[in-house]
Amino acid sequence: MYLIGDLTVRSLTAFAQLGLGDGRVNQIGGYLGGGFTFTAPFSSRAQDALGLAVAAARNGSHYERAQTAAGGPAAGETCVDLTYLAQLVADRAARRAIRDPSGGHTRDAECRGAGAARRGITLNLGTGH
Repeated sequence: MYLIGDLTVRSLTAFAQLGLGDGRVNQIGGYLGGGFTFTAPFSSRAQDALGLAVAAARNGSHYERAQTAAGGPAAGETCVDLTYLAQLVADRAARRAIRDPSGGHTRDAECRGAGAARRGITLNLGTGH
């Protein structure tokens, strides 16, 4: 089951997401996310946007038990993202850090990306737990 909602009031948009899976058969038993975007954070920057989001995925009970019994990590994954989009040039840059990606099976990750998908520069500063 997956639910998503958003609300926009003037220049502020907020969103919330909830995902529930059957923890007996799926690795991920639940997901919760939410955040906001503030358009035109400065009066002289009407096309810019500032956003903050948090996302957390939790492993299902059967997966956690199997991982614990095997001596492996059973932690979920949490990501916090702070983003600023400045309409300057035809490029996009992003930075994100994720702690315990894939529930702890890999080292902490730092993601960087660039592309010409939108006119502007996006700077994501995030951390994960």
